[in-house]
Amino acid sequence: MDKYTVAVVDFLRTHPGVSDLRFAQNDPASTSAIHAWEAANAPHKLPEDLKGFLLLSDGFSLRWDVCFGGRTHALGNMALNGVRGVKRLVMDASPPDDNDDGLVIVSPGGG
Repeated sequence: MDKYTVAVVDFLRTHPGVSDLRFAQNDPASTSAIHAWEAANAPHKLPEDLKGFLLLSDGFSLRWDVCFGGRTHALGNMALNGVRGVKRLVMDASPPDDNDDGLVIVSPGGG
């Protein structure tokens, strides 16, 4: 478990309203599984910090409930996919009216 996950788990364990904390950590990913992902998604590579995490744990899930009004309610669900669940996303941050001419037009007043 990396330091950030430990910090979240420790915070939830000590928070007075949190109950039934469930943490499931997978076995480490193999370097061959990471290399296979990168080969299948070339030229894209996984970030070094994600590779480091996956070599410690090939994903995890963390769920917790809270007690409120005398009842227990499911509240939190945090998960990180293992290497087989990592999907490459094509992200385009261009505005919908961009005609891809390389020009940026700024109008007075920001509008």
